[in-house]
Amino acid sequence: MLKKQLLLALVFVTGLGGQTTIIGSVHDAQNGTLLPGANVILTGGNLTVPSGAATDGDGNYRIPNIRPGSYQLRVGFIGYRLLEQSVTITDATGPRLEVHMQLDQEAIQLQSIGVTASRGKREKITDTPAAVIIISSVQISRGSNPNLGDYFKHIKGVDFTASGIDGFNLSARGFNTSFSSRLLTLTDGRKANVPSLRLIAYNTIPTTSDDVDQIEVVLGPSSALYGPNAFSGVANIITKKPSLSQGTTMTMSLGNRDYRKWQVRHAGAQGKWGYKISLVDFSATDWEWVDPEEKWGHHEYFIAGGDPNDLPYPWIWDGYDLRFDRDGNGRFHDPVDSVSLAIDHIRTDRNKDGIPDLPDFRVENQRADVRVDYDFGPDHSLIYGYGLARATNINLTGIARFLADQWIYQYHHLRYMRNNLFIQTYLNTSDAGLTRNLRTGDRIFDKSTFYHLQLQHTLMFPSLLGTQVSYGFDYQRTMPKTFGTILPDGTGGKQPESYDDDGIDNDGDGKIDEFGEGLITTNEYGFYFQSTSNLTATLELILASRIDLHNGVQDTVSGLTFLDDPLLGGTLSYAPQFSPKVGFLWKPGENQTFRLTAARAFNTPTSQGLYLDLLAGLSSATFVKARGNADGYHYTRNAGNNLMMIDVRPLSPTEFYLAEVPAEAVLIIPAVLGRPAQFVQAEDILNLDAVVSEEIFTVEAGYVGILGNRMRVTLDLYNSWYKDFVSDLTWITPVVLDTSDGLENFTVLGIIGTEEHNGVLPGPDGIEGTPDDQRDFVNPREFILTNVNYGSVTVGGVDFSLAYFFSRNLSGEMRLSYLGKQAFDNPLTKAKDPINAPAYKLSASLSYTSPSGRWWSNLSIRHIPGFDWSAGVFFGTIDTYTVADINLGHRINDTYTLKANLNNITNDVHREIVGGAELGRQIVLSMSMNL
Repeated sequence: MLKKQLLLALVFVTGLGGQTTIIGSVHDAQNGTLLPGANVILTGGNLTVPSGAATDGDGNYRIPNIRPGSYQLRVGFIGYRLLEQSVTITDATGPRLEVHMQLDQEAIQLQSIGVTASRGKREKITDTPAAVIIISSVQISRGSNPNLGDYFKHIKGVDFTASGIDGFNLSARGFNTSFSSRLLTLTDGRKANVPSLRLIAYNTIPTTSDDVDQIEVVLGPSSALYGPNAFSGVANIITKKPSLSQGTTMTMSLGNRDYRKWQVRHAGAQGKWGYKISLVDFSATDWEWVDPEEKWGHHEYFIAGGDPNDLPYPWIWDGYDLRFDRDGNGRFHDPVDSVSLAIDHIRTDRNKDGIPDLPDFRVENQRADVRVDYDFGPDHSLIYGYGLARATNINLTGIARFLADQWIYQYHHLRYMRNNLFIQTYLNTSDAGLTRNLRTGDRIFDKSTFYHLQLQHTLMFPSLLGTQVSYGFDYQRTMPKTFGTILPDGTGGKQPESYDDDGIDNDGDGKIDEFGEGLITTNEYGFYFQSTSNLTATLELILASRIDLHNGVQDTVSGLTFLDDPLLGGTLSYAPQFSPKVGFLWKPGENQTFRLTAARAFNTPTSQGLYLDLLAGLSSATFVKARGNADGYHYTRNAGNNLMMIDVRPLSPTEFYLAEVPAEAVLIIPAVLGRPAQFVQAEDILNLDAVVSEEIFTVEAGYVGILGNRMRVTLDLYNSWYKDFVSDLTWITPVVLDTSDGLENFTVLGIIGTEEHNGVLPGPDGIEGTPDDQRDFVNPREFILTNVNYGSVTVGGVDFSLAYFFSRNLSGEMRLSYLGKQAFDNPLTKAKDPINAPAYKLSASLSYTSPSGRWWSNLSIRHIPGFDWSAGVFFGTIDTYTVADINLGHRINDTYTLKANLNNITNDVHREIVGGAELGRQIVLSMSMNL
């Protein structure tokens, strides 16, 4: 039993040139139990920014390469009083200083340490200028999940939806979609999105759970530091430093639905070198569900133009088969009934390209992650990381479900840090493999890349209110390469060719295959700073600002002239995007902080938002296309300002040409591809401007503190004003109906097509809608889905959490998020579109750890009330669901640990996103070995 004392230092003098590694352990002062996951932070001395580590599963920590000086060692852990101790290192100390610490249980303190909110500066979460939630390595190690996305489901303010066994969609404070990009996700400061799509696919993040030090989530606009797409928040997944987490961990997990996962992580150090490698192999059978539109598209009867109204009996889908109610009794499974037009009528290869395109519910995922560190000295290191992930699963998008078949994601990441200087550069790459549309069978190709360069420096001004200023520069380059299957950057088809390597002078400039020919490259530049100043002993001022330049956001009249493409040269006239932030932190006590902030952020258009060109389906011999909105869309009106339509009336003298919409006609957005019908008015059919960056301005008041020595409370009140809010894929080409014989007996008269895609060319007079018009067979008529700017939207809300510590071993937490608005105005339909989030979200958890620390259990409950959903072609209502999860664990000895995760223990079969599968109970058993 260790003696009750705060510090025991054993000095070993062997003369290591003035550099010392501090090692030791953290114990419970009452019973000597080792405390894994405690935060150990070293400040002062020769450190310009704090250094430190978290204790490992055995309660040990290691802080290497510390030069002589006087330091403060601070240790915090949930349920214990904060410990601060002076540590002095001299030239005679030697290569190792062993410091063991014992923490007192008398007070409930939460000294979690985070870095995201101030980008690089380690600080207590009560000191950060934003609402910060931290998931610790201990919490992560006690779970067993397909990928890291699952750990976000109990975070306040985060809208979490699961579309399958390893498919997760995240947003913050509303406006979730199947392709949400408003919550920026980082891994060690690297943007982890799929390059051309800006989609965060958590099953393509190579990092394994055993290698995560902590996950930090910052709610609210964060563009001032992180760029134009840190719109509603930032999630940063921080991995372990190899030299501070040496050893080997192996984990094997088994569960129902053929759930199999094994992962191994090994880390070591040799002198100034540190290294680690992580490997994962995961497989399972996904929750099975087939989109009805996929059935229509693969059944021979309907492919041949068969009308469901012509079938001889009432019918239902039975898988892909049609089951008839032959006796008309309303039941479909009586002996007299049978399956008709059965499986032999199913076309497994819809587009006849030799690749089956029926759903495959087998999930496969392999990931590898490698990192090498070289520590020149304290606060001076060079880090290289490489990761690869290969994923096969069903993904939900705004136009259909896609079977991502052997999609490969890779990254290279290089970081250099010296004192107050931080430089990083990285490259993300993507290869879509055999990915295909489950409605049409069309294959997509994607070999896109994303490059990023960042420089940041920090200055200290002690005599100027203790001000610290961080400033920096970002450059990022998105280089889509989709071969014409997603963007107009190639020929598409079964043997796609990209404009940059097909040996053809595609742009007619007399050169073949010059750099960038036919490709759509996005360049973005950003300049930023953040400062913190101590106005008084208890009041801190935070100022931050950023200017971003995006080559898709231009102002040719009064814009800022700056470099266009650094590889091609030239300049552009940009419309600068200015993202300021101002905040005040008032800290009346050690563990009480009040926060008031105001911040602005931008979400720039994605490559697909600007240039998407993708077939979504076929309706009444008319293509349904999902298109970008880089140039806007226009509708034809005649000299009398009357709206014109593409006439589809048989034998009409203007059939397939433009004709005036009859005054008595009804305009409707049709019920196709899973969308409900919506009526619209001719006067609301206005020309659409090109999509521009959406903007958010948020004012937020927050509190975080410890009450009564046992309770931690966080409260965030915010109001957000959106400008130029960008819709999800929206239908912009209504249909014209004659309903004179009643709505049920309508006749289709025409289509309100856009001038760009109505299948009509103006004749010699140059005016559309006149008798000399000509057919345009190159650009046939289309129904169009695209992104539009809706205008202004205002949303306010509350995020609240309360954690109570009944004892050192038993604690509970309750989290509540409320949104003050559930819908906003659609300017085309004059209807209400949902924000794809419930009015409130409620979750609670209860955790117990045995006095020995070898047993633990956790019960988590998540309640989501019903809400409406609208995203692309997927519309509907999410019914209320309540999910309870239990996590059990036992550390048998220092080597073996057993875990059981029982998710959705009540088997509340539910759907969390329209277009996703219904989810049921999942049971996973795991064994880990620490070697």
